[in-house]
Amino acid sequence: MLTYGYIVEAIQAHLDLDEQETLSMNLPTRYHVFANEAMHAICAVKPKYEYFKTNIVEEYLPIISLGDNVFRAATEDEINWEIRGLTEPNFADQTDTIKWYESQNIYILGNKIKMPSDFIAFANKQAWAFVVYTNNSENFVNGIALVDSTPTRVAATNAMFMYTGSNTLTFLQEGEYWIPYKGTWFRFVSNASNDTEIDMPVDILSLIPVYVASQCLQIDHAQKANAKRAEFELALSRISNTDFLDNQLITPSFK
Repeated sequence: MLTYGYIVEAIQAHLDLDEQETLSMNLPTRYHVFANEAMHAICAVKPKYEYFKTNIVEEYLPIISLGDNVFRAATEDEINWEIRGLTEPNFADQTDTIKWYESQNIYILGNKIKMPSDFIAFANKQAWAFVVYTNNSENFVNGIALVDSTPTRVAATNAMFMYTGSNTLTFLQEGEYWIPYKGTWFRFVSNASNDTEIDMPVDILSLIPVYVASQCLQIDHAQKANAKRAEFELALSRISNTDFLDNQLITPSFK
């Protein structure tokens, strides 16, 4: 896997400027800014298609504080400590309980849920729910019989969740959900080390130094900058866009 150090070396190669000129224009401190600009330009053509995977519950069960911001789920005996005649466990407070569950993408039914930080837009792909069927008359009529407690994957419907904003969801039914979205491949930061591994397709990664060089060269080398920008646009048109997410299922309007 290529690293941030490789990107820096590639940027300097595309700039083709001596080190003194590069430092005098303070260019290295701007690399991460221009790299993120390149990332957004690339993701408009080839975003990272991903599922936001979450579990929705009616309420949070208590968790145990082990100290130093370390927590674990409470056992059944600990939850029912009074009935079992046990000493009250060291339960975490409500704030820590909420943070602990949300860090695992577990949320309360009916609350607005914000998408991850790499979110760009919701994808026009099939959202999935994982449900456990029970033996009842409706399922019997529909030919669904309970075999075991293994969740069954079904297409998520409007009765299960709804989009409540440009980057928020609200779930109306308990369960596990996979919501498709378009995201960025990577976010660059100013203090990234040269050993930081960059997890993205190589055809995308190879475009970033070209874009960064084109932005840096605009300061004193407009002609070179335009040439690099044209090189970036041409390469951008040639990258592949692999997407393995399921298309939306078509529900018939008749029975």
